[in-house]
Amino acid sequence: MNNIQKDVLLGTLLGFFVCFIGTIFYVVIALPVSSVLDLFSVLVKEHLLFKVITLGALPNIFVFQYFIKKNKLYEARGVLMSVILIAIFFIIYNTI
Repeated sequence: MNNIQKDVLLGTLLGFFVCFIGTIFYVVIALPVSSVLDLFSVLVKEHLLFKVITLGALPNIFVFQYFIKKNKLYEARGVLMSVILIAIFFIIYNTI
């Protein structure tokens, strides 16, 4: 694995991690509930989990801009790839 592939993989993993942290942050701040697990079960039953995860992916904008500003273009490509993969997954899941 060369350096370019490692940089893209790092950006992709960082994009997924930021999406996860953003989702948890949104759930804790915007949807106050006594238990996070109870909230996730309600979101799954109401088919709102994917909308919450999509809102959690918004902080990737800042990570992408940071990598562009620091001229780390391959890491920025990885972050963009993670957002595209999340979008494709949701499109496929909603059509099934």
